[in-house]
Amino acid sequence: MVVTADRTVSAAEMDRLDEAVDGLGAGTARIQKSKGEFRPFIAAGDAIFGSGARCSLGFNVVKDGQPYFLTAGHCGVDIKSWSDGSGGGETFFQPVTDALAVYGAEIG
Repeated sequence: MVVTADRTVSAAEMDRLDEAVDGLGAGTARIQKSKGEFRPFIAAGDAIFGSGARCSLGFNVVKDGQPYFLTAGHCGVDIKSWSDGSGGGETFFQPVTDALAVYGAEIG
């Protein structure tokens, strides 16, 4: 497992993070420092909407430096785009597989 800390993590916070990761046991996890700053996306369990359907987001992941989320496979079947709300101003996500979607893909 990789635990990623962004550039806003202080030295004291990094020390606490090191202790927590060490407490997981040797080889279980490692810490990676990001040059950027994390942005909040949708949290695990939050509702996502697409084509009149409602599902819940599983959890956030990063693949090749790009933010994605995982959800249940049935949530991706036949849905061409998901959003974080049923009204205006949503963030859109484009499904990549039945359970993986990329953030920020603006769908018309």
